[in-house]
Amino acid sequence: MCQWKSEINILKLSGEIIAGLRDILAHSYFSLEDEILWNIVKNKIAPLLEQVKDILLKLEKDNFC
Repeated sequence: MCQWKSEINILKLSGEIIAGLRDILAHSYFSLEDEILWNIVKNKIAPLLEQVKDILLKLEKDNFC
């Protein structure tokens, strides 16, 4: 079994979250609350990006599975 299973699941979940946000932005644009969207931009994207970068570096360092 791959030792990186949890990290791979985080990457998959991150992609699903990002795709879901894209769908909301594209299809519900006029019903979005500015404060909620700004909170995502301000507080969620940078930590998510760092987490994904860290996982990718670990996977690359250990030659993945």
